[in-house]
Amino acid sequence: AVVSTQSTGVKEETEPKPHPWTEVLRDLNSSFAEVCVLSDLMALLQQRQFLMLDPVQQPRPTYNTSQVVVAKKMGLKSAANILQIGVTNMSKGDVGKFHSALAKMSSRFKMKKQGTYILGDAT
Repeated sequence: AVVSTQSTGVKEETEPKPHPWTEVLRDLNSSFAEVCVLSDLMALLQQRQFLMLDPVQQPRPTYNTSQVVVAKKMGLKSAANILQIGVTNMSKGDVGKFHSALAKMSSRFKMKKQGTYILGDAT
């Protein structure tokens, strides 16, 4: 499109602005074409007449036995630390507080069984 200005007498050429959805339309058309190709490929694979897939064997990773032992040791050590913390908390007398809190909670929360369902009621 040619635009002329009367005051300066200079003709400027400007390109028309593209529609804002043209980029989206182009991407959708491209995606649709890819999905159609994938659908056709899946149909061919289902027939197993022209095209078949063969399983690919991947090499099994090799582990250094000393690294495996160290990793297992570290995991067992962290689990033992968690258990030890629980034992020390129980030996401090926090068990009584836990049981009293549990009794208080059970007095406010009633459970009943109806058929195969267990229903709870917090009062």
